[in-house]
Amino acid sequence: MSTRRLWAPLAAMLILLAATSWAIVPDPQGAPMTVTVQGKLTGSGGTPIPPGEYFFTFSIWDAAVNGTNVWPGVNVEGHLIGLQSDGLWTAYLGELYPIHRDLVDDTARWLQVTVLPPGSVTLETFGRVKLASAPFALEAAQLNGKTGWEYLARDGDTVVGSLSFDGDNDGTLDALIDVVAAEDAANLFLLNGGSPRSSLYGQDYGRLELRDLTGDLTAILSATSSLGGQLALNKQDGMSGMLLKGGSTVDGATLSMRDAAGSATISFDADMSDNTAAILPNDAISAPEVLDEPGVAGDNAGALVALDVNVRNLLSRSITAPGPGYVLVMGALTAQFMHSNGVNDYARFGVSDQAGSFPASQMFYHSIASSVPSGIFEQVISVHGLFPVGGGFSSFYLLGMEASGTVSVYGTHLTVVYFPTAYGTVTPPVAAGEPGGSERETVTSSGLSAQDIVTEQAEAERFNTARIERELATLREEVEALSERLRTEESARRTREGDR
Repeated sequence: MSTRRLWAPLAAMLILLAATSWAIVPDPQGAPMTVTVQGKLTGSGGTPIPPGEYFFTFSIWDAAVNGTNVWPGVNVEGHLIGLQSDGLWTAYLGELYPIHRDLVDDTARWLQVTVLPPGSVTLETFGRVKLASAPFALEAAQLNGKTGWEYLARDGDTVVGSLSFDGDNDGTLDALIDVVAAEDAANLFLLNGGSPRSSLYGQDYGRLELRDLTGDLTAILSATSSLGGQLALNKQDGMSGMLLKGGSTVDGATLSMRDAAGSATISFDADMSDNTAAILPNDAISAPEVLDEPGVAGDNAGALVALDVNVRNLLSRSITAPGPGYVLVMGALTAQFMHSNGVNDYARFGVSDQAGSFPASQMFYHSIASSVPSGIFEQVISVHGLFPVGGGFSSFYLLGMEASGTVSVYGTHLTVVYFPTAYGTVTPPVAAGEPGGSERETVTSSGLSAQDIVTEQAEAERFNTARIERELATLREEVEALSERLRTEESARRTREGDR
């Protein structure tokens, strides 16, 4: 233990306390401390004193006269000290009443000493002695192998300049608070084996960097100067993996992600309103499929409706398609024939995208032959058609008409379903009056031949291949545009870091 001594004369009346020397001794646990006080006691005119046990009392005050007893408080600390004729003595203050560090917060401190000689009943009181600055300087000196900054524990403590931490005193820093005086700022670095692991920058805008065990930069949280908050999560080799930008009042938030090879494959842009707002890899849930997802609409009725020779709109239903595609229209009903023997009963049903007008290819006839005995006959009838749409509002109809006889319908249903994508060729219904659709009596066919089937299959393959090529071309364009944008932003970021 190193001890510093301060000698200061003390005036006396009958007994002279010639001098004192004292030093703060820190407790290893950093809590209370003791103060060593030494002096010399003589008689009047410096004569030797009688040997024996003298009773000393000690207290510390905040003023030379009057003031407040700051230690030990309302009491004094007493020590019974054996003296020889030379009068030299030593006392260790704080053994009875602990002395805490806050006692030295103020250098305005005075030591009060009283002495009771052997056999006397009268305490001899000496004038207070101001404690000099030497004990307070010990706070910054080398104490028990520890430096002054290890005792920064009070409100208001201030360190000027950078601060280093070496917990095991092996010469390798564990932490560093680096003050950039020119910018009135500081940066904090937490290290492992001397290599940075976490870095918090107060210089310029706020920035937090995290590194893995190999030193690669894998996470960055940055406030940026004017572009909003940014979060970058890199791959284990430090190369870019994901970048999330909070955006500004000019540019909205964005998110971009790269695959293992470093290519940008996923991006979201809050400023976009069309399919480019979200770009995903091929065969993923892509933006067109999300925005233009299938949708349905439907209606039904139970009332009995009598048909006649005019085309009747039995039901209608409208749908708003988000984009070009196809609408599958399906109708169902129960037809009731009031049949009389000798009369042919004919009725025609179908679906259409035109009110009161059958497409030429919607030739769904139902009949009761004249040879059938009279009676009431019912048939459940289902019709459907696939119609191309360009997006937007469209209406579709379930139609019926009576060609001859007496026919009514009830239990009608109409369902429309939108599909955005065709994965094969689609032949739409032939509109009324166009070639390819004629009345029932003129239609003759032997069905599909083997060659017809082969031709259709080849056509479907060509259609699907062309569709995939179109989608891939669009994705490649979008990915390249995004990659160029990310390269520009990455270059700008590295330039800013280089300027740091």
